[in-house]
Amino acid sequence: MNHTKDPNPIIRLIRRGDSEHTERLHLRQLTIGFVRSGTMAIHTAKGIIQLYAGEIFILPRGIHLVEYLTSSDKLYEELLFTAGEEILSTLLKDFSLFTPLQTSGVVTPSSDYLTHQRAGRTLNTLLEGIREYLDHDIFDRCGVMARMKTAELVYLLLTEEYLEICSMLRLLTSLPREPLEQFAVRHILSRKPLAELAREYGVGLSSFKREFRERLHISPHQWFLARRLEIASGQLLGSERQVKAVAHECGFTSTSHFIRLFRSHYGQPPSQYRSAHQQIAPTRAPLEIKIEMDNIKNI
Repeated sequence: MNHTKDPNPIIRLIRRGDSEHTERLHLRQLTIGFVRSGTMAIHTAKGIIQLYAGEIFILPRGIHLVEYLTSSDKLYEELLFTAGEEILSTLLKDFSLFTPLQTSGVVTPSSDYLTHQRAGRTLNTLLEGIREYLDHDIFDRCGVMARMKTAELVYLLLTEEYLEICSMLRLLTSLPREPLEQFAVRHILSRKPLAELAREYGVGLSSFKREFRERLHISPHQWFLARRLEIASGQLLGSERQVKAVAHECGFTSTSHFIRLFRSHYGQPPSQYRSAHQQIAPTRAPLEIKIEMDNIKNI
């Protein structure tokens, strides 16, 4: 695997005070996270995945469009453990020798490679202790402590009932080559040209296009466009953001170009689409959006 190496994991605290805050989260390494307070919404091509206080989750490398939601009396807070696949793979192999109950379980991952579970009491105790370490800058003064605490986290995930989390960790750290669909998913919001994505994947542009058609039965351009438009439609229905902001967050460099593509795909410009569909479903709910590829094949 050609991943960026880091001698020690990085543990950090993310805190947001706005009642609603959306940003593009760039992750260069596989990340384990824990929501301490508030709610995080991850916008994917399949809809909105909401993570609540007390949940632990896995985010693969890539660009994620996330929204932080807070209450009037509480900030949004989360702990992030960012580590190289080599470190996590070694920990999983070493600890699996002592955790036979978890080694045989297999969970089929979702196509967006996002997994989350409720954290139990023991895991919560560990994570609250790590929060205190961050308050006292212990990880900044002693980097090896971050590796020790990450090892403790992985051990608890293996010894308790976190089958989905552990299966996803094994999947993302053990494959000799990143699956094409996973690679594509983590670049949905990237603004890189196809040639650059092909180089990052380790093949030429022609091979990249050919493998894309063989594996996903569609061209890269059509695949990325369809999913960015789906995320944009979710943004339009799930927030009051201006069309220009939605276009930018979803990887479109030109608002007018985004409006033209959106109208071609959905039959209405973004503003009309929002008005028409919010009348039908005004509440904020996870979106189930079907891909109609025939509508964009000629774009």
